[in-house]
Amino acid sequence: MAALKPAIAVGLPSGRTDVLAAVSQSTAVKAAPQHYLVSAQNRDVAPALPGEVQPLRLGKSLELKVPLIAAPMAGITAAPLRLMYTQAGASMAVSEMVIASTLREGNAASKHLAKWHPDERIHSVQLYGVRPGSIDWACRCLVQEAGVHHIDLNFGCPVRKVTSKGGGSALPLRPQLFRRLVSAAVKAAGQDVPVTVKLRMGLTPELLTHIQAVVIAADEGVSGIILHARTANQQYSPPAHWEAVHQLVQAVPHLPVIGNGDVFEAADAVQMMRQTDCKGVMVGRAALGRPWLFREAAAMLSGQWPDLPPPRLGEVLQLALHHLQTWADWEQDEMSVHNVSPLLE
Repeated sequence: MAALKPAIAVGLPSGRTDVLAAVSQSTAVKAAPQHYLVSAQNRDVAPALPGEVQPLRLGKSLELKVPLIAAPMAGITAAPLRLMYTQAGASMAVSEMVIASTLREGNAASKHLAKWHPDERIHSVQLYGVRPGSIDWACRCLVQEAGVHHIDLNFGCPVRKVTSKGGGSALPLRPQLFRRLVSAAVKAAGQDVPVTVKLRMGLTPELLTHIQAVVIAADEGVSGIILHARTANQQYSPPAHWEAVHQLVQAVPHLPVIGNGDVFEAADAVQMMRQTDCKGVMVGRAALGRPWLFREAAAMLSGQWPDLPPPRLGEVLQLALHHLQTWADWEQDEMSVHNVSPLLE
């Protein structure tokens, strides 16, 4: 983006304009290939400079060479789509949200969500719960029985029926419970499985909780922070407030912060890292129906222009049909293929 995403409150840091100016002045990059399609606002954005983007390290055991992650999306990011995203260029794809209490009860659907395709290299799960005991049990189960490599705690759900009961994005408003949940997850996961927390900025502009929450999470030993840079009452409406990501980078400088929100094209991923100094980028809804976004973003973050043009209609149809077959094989229930609709929209 040509300018920083707007702050949601007076007093947020002014961003990385000094760094951006230095990059602009020192960039000696080959011209973009003719097949590279980009919005007018990003036409002057060049790929990352050598050494500008570093691998993302989460805990002691997990390193992502390209710091690009596919976001968890309920009802969408089942194993076949995660596999498509990682084959396209995402370094890791997080599962749909698994509810700790229903997993503990032996719910078949929850157990199915906590499974991975044999070709998935990294087993990353998003976990939701409001009781420390359930979180503790679920984390131990996921580590010891499911063999997960990464656990992300969901504190960012904006759905009103969840937040109205004090869950999701509203839970950080109860800092003591938030601390107990994070502590339970970190201790149960152990030293070899990194735990991250995914947050929104808060419920509303008047109820911002992200800074307090990340300080607590850091105290309890998480390996990273993911911020969807919107408030819950925004849902998915623009804009995402990238300055809030930079604010967390300053609040917990020893922890990697991963930014999420308004990454619509490859150049946005580069711009988010330049403007906020975050250590990684998470992409969600912008990739629905456009898995090649990960290929293009991975190239730009690696210092290269995308080497292929966006696929033509015939290639998209072929990709969709392949995905449909993969999904049907995974679900083993032809009634479940309606879940493939996000790819086809």
